[in-house]
Amino acid sequence: MHYIEMVQLLNFSNAYIRRLSGGMKQCAAIGHALAMNPKVLLMDEPFSALDIQIHQDRTILFLTHNIDDAMVLGGMIVVLIPKLVGIKRECIVGLPRPPDHPIVDSNAMAITEESKELYFDDETREDNKIAATKVLH
Repeated sequence: MHYIEMVQLLNFSNAYIRRLSGGMKQCAAIGHALAMNPKVLLMDEPFSALDIQIHQDRTILFLTHNIDDAMVLGGMIVVLIPKLVGIKRECIVGLPRPPDHPIVDSNAMAITEESKELYFDDETREDNKIAATKVLH
């Protein structure tokens, strides 16, 4: 029941899964994954339909295209750019971290600017054109 409470579905613990909303199903899936007690949990955009923060004393690696989600939920953010694993930020503000916390906005803006500089420099832009040409032919 601990994980059902954690994902805020205690009132629906006896409900059929088909009766749950999309966001509730996603919460149930996250609770199920956490209940398996993995050492590392790889999540690909797990919070895209949710407004939820879950914190455990374990490593959870999740992928997202939303910098704000990463800043709110992550303790360490690594931005992947073609040919680089470059921008790395550590958020020293504890969790739960509210979306309106100043560090969220300032780090999100800094990551956006740094990624633009790295991604759109002349060499990377040319490498991306070459890679796209190879894929198309």
